[in-house]
Amino acid sequence: MNGETVDGVIKDWDYNCCTFEAQYDVDYIKSGNVWTMICVPEDCIELI
Repeated sequence: MNGETVDGVIKDWDYNCCTFEAQYDVDYIKSGNVWTMICVPEDCIELI
């Protein structure tokens, strides 16, 4: 998110046929609401 780090839960994944990479949908909480960030590249995710 514009270089910002968020804590979230992986909701879904998809395979991008153009880049040949897995991309993920991540749910996170912002201001008390659940938001979904879509098409997050695998190399931008850090598992904890």
